[in-house]
This record gives sequence, C-alpha cells and structure tokens, in this order.
Amino acid sequence: MSRSVHRNFAARLIERLSENSRLVDAASGEVVAAQELRGVVADFAAGFSSAGLQFGERVLIACNVSPLSSLAYLGAMMSGMVAVPVNESALLASAEALCAKTRARALWSERQGRYEWADRSGLVQFAGRPQTARSGRPQPAACGDDDLAALMTTSGSTGVPRLVQVSHGNLIANTEAIILP
Repeated sequence: MSRSVHRNFAARLIERLSENSRLVDAASGEVVAAQELRGVVADFAAGFSSAGLQFGERVLIACNVSPLSSLAYLGAMMSGMVAVPVNESALLASAEALCAKTRARALWSERQGRYEWADRSGLVQFAGRPQTARSGRPQPAACGDDDLAALMTTSGSTGVPRLVQVSHGNLIANTEAIILP
C-alpha cells in the first residue's frame, strides 16, 4: 500500500482551507480562523507524537461538541493516530470497557484534571488546549487509503455499542463528494 501525506485526511482537509475559512461554534458563537485552526491541529499532532504515541495507536477524544474537541480529533488523525470520539458523559459511564475494546493508549479531554480509571488503565492523558510546538510544526503522517483514521461508536441495532472502522480514504472520498472544487 502506497502512503503519502496527501492521503492523510486531516492534512488534506487543512490544506483545503482558504484564508476566509472559519470553524464556527453555533451554540457559543466562538470563531476559529483558518490560521489558528492550522496551528492548533498541528500542536495537537505534535503533542500526541511527543508523548511517544505511534502510528495507528488509538486516542480517545472526550467530546463536548466544541471546537477544541474537533481540533483534537483532527490532530490525532494528522499525527497518524486513530481518533475515537466519545461523548464525555458516555465515556464516564463505560470508560474501562471502551478503553479495552478500542485498545486505546491515550485520552484527551477538554476538562482539566486526571481520570482515575485512565490512570488504572495506563493511558497517557492530555487535557485542554495543547502547548505550541517548540520545534516547529510537525509534518503530517503519511497515510494510505486503507489506514484506519477513526473508530466511530454507534448504538447498533441491538443497542449494544459497536465500533465502525473509518479509513483515511473513506473520509477523503466522503468529504470530496460534498465540497465544491
């Protein structure tokens, strides 16, 4: 399988941003401009990589439907990790089982403080906005179309949570189908 930075979904999405692009939180009105968005995603990628996480390892992203959780999600993918977005309240209810099922190695949460269950599971923990990368912005990981980008939780038809594997190629094809050139 051929790998390229151009097949990394997050890198490709960031590359397509124009100077007029914005991430807007409809609920709060918070706006993240394109340049800041690029920087924060790269800072997340650098933080995950500098913690010793390797290509393909899973990162639980405790989501609160906020711009920052979206940027953490993209940062995990940009660094070649597999993002596992999970609603933070659902994570608290079934954390250890989800950690075992996904084989997660790390956890990011917007909330400050450590999770005891994550300490027991040996997860690397990240909280809040990452520090600016000191040694410059890292290059996105080279990915192939079939490389796993995310594990998405779904309730399934039985109500038992399932994980859907989504590749970089899946996300690129879906995004390219809805974005006008």
